[in-house]
Amino acid sequence: MLFLICEKIATFYTYSQFCVDIDGIIREEKSNSRKKVLQEIKEKADIITIKTDKKEEVFALCLCEQKDSLTHWDRYTANCKGVCIAFNVAALQILYKRYNIDYFTNQLFKTYYIAYSDDDRLRFINHTIDFFIKCFLNLKEQGKFESGSGLMKTILPVTYLDVRTFIKNSAFFDEDEIRLLYNSLSCDTISDIINNVASSVSEVFYNNVSQHYSQMIDTMRILEKQFACIKGGIRSYHDLCLKDIWGEGLIPEIILGPMCTQSKSELRAFLDNNGLRKTKIIESKVPIR
Repeated sequence: MLFLICEKIATFYTYSQFCVDIDGIIREEKSNSRKKVLQEIKEKADIITIKTDKKEEVFALCLCEQKDSLTHWDRYTANCKGVCIAFNVAALQILYKRYNIDYFTNQLFKTYYIAYSDDDRLRFINHTIDFFIKCFLNLKEQGKFESGSGLMKTILPVTYLDVRTFIKNSAFFDEDEIRLLYNSLSCDTISDIINNVASSVSEVFYNNVSQHYSQMIDTMRILEKQFACIKGGIRSYHDLCLKDIWGEGLIPEIILGPMCTQSKSELRAFLDNNGLRKTKIIESKVPIR
């Protein structure tokens, strides 16, 4: 059984900055009908829906598309002696999507590219707003909500919660980072949403969703917070169990760093012994050996 560590991260994109971006999006919108919808969403936005008395902790598995970069070897491995493990992001997405219950469990783990530039950030915000509008409309059309009037005020706040941890300063654009993220409040938030709509849905639907959701949380073990010595200090993390998708499709290759002293034959034997017979072993092409 393999566990993937999701480390705690900080967020710097504030709600005030988000509101400035929303104003810009509304100002630049060419479609009058969509501009009207965005203006209504902004006017009805209730920031209280993103405030909580509980302590929020955000954890992320940070991946990068630049698999053989001297900058990354130097920054994230011990004197370029480490290895780069390639993960199939699609396989990671399958892991938590197979537990899907409509809109709710999609909010537990999120996997997105990091937005570095202004254009990427605004495009990401636009896409996320449209996603939540579609989700809420679908729920309403399916009869799971008696009225959609109260949902309008939540669209901007939940959009902000969704995008803020996938925005980074443009100075880091060369990382090409993909981030799998888990928020410690996600479980409580989704439970609250399920309970709040209980009066608007059938009892059978509510019981099925609630029971399935609880079973999924137990299976994925994401509530079990762990601690380890990371980079010279004690840090918290969550295990992400990969046993259900373990295999060559999850880890297609491993790259040995420019100064790595690991024996290829021993590494090959280790991989074969752990069900990764087709995982390729590649040596870095950075010329500093």
